[in-house]
Amino acid sequence: MDQQQLATNALLCAEFNALRAQVAINAGKPDEAGRLASEALAVFPLASYYGRIVATSIKGEVLHCRGDLNQALSLMQETCQMARHHDICHDALWALLQQSEILIAQGDAQSAYETRDNAFALIREQGLEQLPMHEFLLRLRAQLLWSWSRLDDAEQAVRQGLEVLTHFQPQQQLQCLAMLAKCALARGDMDNARRHLTRLENLLSNGHYRSDWVTNADKPRLLYWQMTGDRQATANWLHITPKPANADNHFLQGQWRNMARSCWGSLTRRKWYWTSLTTMRIVCS
Repeated sequence: MDQQQLATNALLCAEFNALRAQVAINAGKPDEAGRLASEALAVFPLASYYGRIVATSIKGEVLHCRGDLNQALSLMQETCQMARHHDICHDALWALLQQSEILIAQGDAQSAYETRDNAFALIREQGLEQLPMHEFLLRLRAQLLWSWSRLDDAEQAVRQGLEVLTHFQPQQQLQCLAMLAKCALARGDMDNARRHLTRLENLLSNGHYRSDWVTNADKPRLLYWQMTGDRQATANWLHITPKPANADNHFLQGQWRNMARSCWGSLTRRKWYWTSLTTMRIVCS
């Protein structure tokens, strides 16, 4: 716009800020995303409903990343209401998915399950079955079913998610493979677990993933090494894995739990005790 000598105004700058905030949250920069989203919301009039929906959703995601779950849930509910009012089904679906994740982080599994039912209903109503968000929803359901030891139902949901991803890049299958491996490990089916983990590790070595995706993928790897007594693999992972600076949210807490789990498999009992104690103090603080 500078090159073409096109003038900007406050509203256009707010639109740009909302877009930049979306890029920032996807790049793992929540502080920058929150600042840009707040600046956009301070300018948008009520008539700029789409910009307000996007910026409100991003503010909710930022609060989610900071561990402010109650406020994050409130903003995601507000986002969903605005999106449904204006028939913007993609953003309504995303807000429902975020609500479900937040409810799980709060320990309210039943409400999370019911929220996912609402998301499935929206997908059916609007014909959104082929969106990657549909796979995300199926995977979230599988995670909850796995935690309830409903392994057959969890595996079925994951395989439905893989069907959604048929026409997308194989790298998108990472978390589904992690869930399939977890189901196999819970059954004690080590051969199938190893097969799923081999595919998962190939994807990890040939792609770039967000840290929470890597954390979720590492969990079944560590469980497998622990169950097979592979202390060397566990020690190697612990040596190279990034150590989060804090534990403000359940994504980072998952990484610290992985590290605590790895300590059990790779260290002597005495060293395990002190390392795990330090790790868990950091998580709890």
